[in-house]
Amino acid sequence: MHLDTDGGKRSMGQISRYAAKIMRRQFLAYCFTIFVYRNYAWLMRWDRAGLVISEPFDFIQQPQLLHRFFYRFACMTDVERGCDPTVTPATEAEIGRMRAFTNYDTEWHKAKFLGTVEEGPVVKILVPAADMITRGELQRGKKDTQTSGSSEPVPPREFLVGKPLFMSNSPTGSGTKGFVAYDVAEDRLVFLKDCWRPEAETYHPEGEVYLHLHSHHVHYIATPVGAGDVVDDCGGIHTTRAEKYVGGPRWRHYRLILEEVAMPLEEYTTSYEFVDVMYCAVQAHEEAWQAEVLHRDVSAFNIMIRRYRDPKDGIWKCDGLLVDWGLCKFARDLKRPAVRKNRSGTWQFISAVLLVFPGKFAHAVWHDLESFVHVFYWCCLRTVFPFGGWEKLLMLRHGNAPFDLLGGSLDPALPREDSTKPGYGLTELLSSLASLCKEHYKSLEAEIPELVTTSSTQPAPAAEPAKIPPRRSGLGMRKRTTQDVKLEEPARPVLSDHSEILALLDNALCTSPNDWIDHPKLPDQFAQFKHSPAAQRASASAQSLKRVSLNDDVDEKPAKRLKMDGGSSYATVSASDDLISIPEDMPTQAE
Repeated sequence: MHLDTDGGKRSMGQISRYAAKIMRRQFLAYCFTIFVYRNYAWLMRWDRAGLVISEPFDFIQQPQLLHRFFYRFACMTDVERGCDPTVTPATEAEIGRMRAFTNYDTEWHKAKFLGTVEEGPVVKILVPAADMITRGELQRGKKDTQTSGSSEPVPPREFLVGKPLFMSNSPTGSGTKGFVAYDVAEDRLVFLKDCWRPEAETYHPEGEVYLHLHSHHVHYIATPVGAGDVVDDCGGIHTTRAEKYVGGPRWRHYRLILEEVAMPLEEYTTSYEFVDVMYCAVQAHEEAWQAEVLHRDVSAFNIMIRRYRDPKDGIWKCDGLLVDWGLCKFARDLKRPAVRKNRSGTWQFISAVLLVFPGKFAHAVWHDLESFVHVFYWCCLRTVFPFGGWEKLLMLRHGNAPFDLLGGSLDPALPREDSTKPGYGLTELLSSLASLCKEHYKSLEAEIPELVTTSSTQPAPAAEPAKIPPRRSGLGMRKRTTQDVKLEEPARPVLSDHSEILALLDNALCTSPNDWIDHPKLPDQFAQFKHSPAAQRASASAQSLKRVSLNDDVDEKPAKRLKMDGGSSYATVSASDDLISIPEDMPTQAE
């Protein structure tokens, strides 16, 4: 168990993976394991704050210690062993009612729902009626105060779930699981998120954030129908205990229920629809910031697609949704000094300066807007490219898109409304986004060391004319105040607010149908790689499992600490190697 050796690290990694599998497959607040090496054993208790390990003991010389542990464990109730009492196996009648549901919004919803029911055991999750959110509470932005009186207790709401759509691969951190859930009372499908949240002053429960945003009329966000800490039959809240030994915050078990069962961003059908969905997400981000909330975890996995039939005209439409506000901060929180030199977000989409110069810049609006640009690149690329760290910073500083897409405006054979003007598509949009980043980074030259110039370009072959749906209402109102930056002009921090990037997307979406160049959607170019989203989903399905653990909060790299000089040993571990959201470090008890 010496973590300063390669063998010790491998052993801890293997044990962590076993614990992660246990936590993935069951609804547990904590669990116990035993590590045996030759004639020595260690007792281990895992929860979302970390791992607490006993001192090693010789179970040959002291067999009574192991006997006593197993005897006491056998005498425990399921709840004392860590089982969640709010989750019980569904009855055959409940499963039958769940299978009988047919009111699907789309074929995608049907496939996802039936897949979760047929491939995993069905359980019933009980949510207190007090946690449900009414339309009035949504408009007011806060829950009604609970009044004590003579009224009889309201029974909890029941939600039936099968196999999760995604879940964490780490035994520590938020342990997020996402389900397409059947709401028994309303006979509908909802999205249920089961996770753990840190108890920290600047971390806000996601349900409260949604209430705040809806009270400020923020568009293109999900609608909460229930949220709250998980409470057992005795009124106790599920919390962790390992933080007493490993430091860091205490974690609380939390559930969030959303009205929309949205599709991942990768389910877009055309390049125009992709840009339209991204426009919705950026607008949601702008309106949230006007409500003094900064998302701080913009990624391809936190932008979703909502397809719906418009009740007014019966036409199928789609919106983008900006979701997963678990790492957000209010404007008042951003004014506080950072405790540590760290950053939050999903690594692939974090601002380049936050990656290269951690601690030099406080997380600001422009870092999130840069993350939107990286989402554009990542979704369009979906192939091998060393895109991170210094390479990312160089690209942004010099305004170079990392690639040219197949298809673009270079094919003169494609029809145009005006044959003297080139068409417009994703290639041109990405170049304009790169130009925005270039100007913003140029305005930061006084704060960023001079970098070596690198650039490369490739030709863009032909594409096809696009089929564009009716334009979204409100488009055409935004105007750009800058074009591609010229070196002799003073650079402006054009990403310091949303106006320029939204105007750029607005102009793109106002392109005439005959001038928009559609880029055909290709099969996932990342599917062949071990840690691709497709590979993660396949792995999760094979192991009885947004996106595997893409909402999970774990340390940026596995942290493993072990105390061996008396008293209880302890460690913090992470077995996750997925694309994950990284929360900022919080002060430990030692600090």
